[in-house]
Amino acid sequence: MSPTEKTLQTQIDDNLRRIFDEDAQTELPDRLLKLLERLDEVPAPGKGLSDDAGTDGEPA
Repeated sequence: MSPTEKTLQTQIDDNLRRIFDEDAQTELPDRLLKLLERLDEVPAPGKGLSDDAGTDGEPA
């Protein structure tokens, strides 16, 4: 990779990092937070169970 390509790649990396860091620090809308809370309350179907599991939950 040439020095010019390296410089361009570094600039692109820095800009992407800055954009994603800003987005990561932005608060989520209340509507989305409420939806996430509701999803946390729903039990996962068959959590910890499978058709080939033994009585202790380990594969047979």
